[in-house]
Amino acid sequence: MASNAVIDQVLALSQEGKTPTEIARETGMPFRQVRSLLSKAGQIVSSEAQAEAPDASTSPSKRAPQELPEALLAEIESRYQQGETAINIATSLELNYQRVLRALREKGLLRQERRGRRGKGSEQPTAAEPSQALTAEVLQLAQQGMSPVQIARSTGLKIRQINTILQRSARVPVAPAPSRPQRVPRHGATSWLRVPQPEELPEQVQTLFGKFVEKTGFVPNVIHNFALLPEHLLRWFGYYDYLMRSEGHLSRREREMIAVVVSSHNQCEYCLASHSAYLRDLTGDPVLPDVLIANYRRAEISPRERALLDFALKITTDSPRMEETDLEPLRSVGLSDEAIFEAAQVAAMFNFTNRLANALGWKPNAEYYAMHRAYE
Repeated sequence: MASNAVIDQVLALSQEGKTPTEIARETGMPFRQVRSLLSKAGQIVSSEAQAEAPDASTSPSKRAPQELPEALLAEIESRYQQGETAINIATSLELNYQRVLRALREKGLLRQERRGRRGKGSEQPTAAEPSQALTAEVLQLAQQGMSPVQIARSTGLKIRQINTILQRSARVPVAPAPSRPQRVPRHGATSWLRVPQPEELPEQVQTLFGKFVEKTGFVPNVIHNFALLPEHLLRWFGYYDYLMRSEGHLSRREREMIAVVVSSHNQCEYCLASHSAYLRDLTGDPVLPDVLIANYRRAEISPRERALLDFALKITTDSPRMEETDLEPLRSVGLSDEAIFEAAQVAAMFNFTNRLANALGWKPNAEYYAMHRAYE
């Protein structure tokens, strides 16, 4: 938690006209924490928060760029003129990519690049050579799995210009590609499948993304990757969220402990990183998840928790040979049939998500590894 002196410094720098990024650099505070402080102080909530919140009556493509604060617009313009790509700007400022593009178009910064310039007396327009910033943007979008057609829609370039850029960078072969090309792993990719861009997703999914950004500062990769099939995401997440976060027959601590132990046995990097962080947050104990991952039988837990974890592990490793007698240890520690049913669902849920993440190469957000590491 920032000290009062640091908070006062942040507010003073904001009143001097400094952008959130400049304030973060000057004070050493994380960018998200600066924005959070300014929002709570009412210095960006009136305009920026309104721009970030999806409006049910207005589609994302119809939101006006002037909703962004002047300080934020100035920062976008400055960073773009310095050679930073629009997608990098959108990511670092946690803004919608299309909103950044609209802001740049309003400033007239994209029009010259993407439509070309007509010389006086020329009868036909000639396409301008894309700038270095725009070329870098095309390559970044391609690296994220977007096709040339999708890149064309996002950038306003012609497809042949995009293909030329990709060929020059050796991202697509000049010769015809084989009928079944091998998928080459990409450094930093969060999935072996295409990851959809937020602006191409239904409004209901974009709203869900916004809720995650508001709560945690980022969209979990599992949510972003699952959005490749938006209706599947919405139906799965509704069940998952209710199972793990509602008032149930098991405590949230118990449910997260099951998630960690099942994910440990299945060696699921994604679920171990994310649910270890959630368990650290719930318990204020930065050590417990690591002990559960190594060997939950050595952890200092209650007999009820031990019975639940034994049950979850047996579902994971030996469910075809389970018998009614396997429920007796659960009943002996006071668990009702409803609680046993809930425990079975949690174990089954993570056997499902573990296998999905492992099979498709889903990588966890880096933020999870550092979350809630200190005793609280």
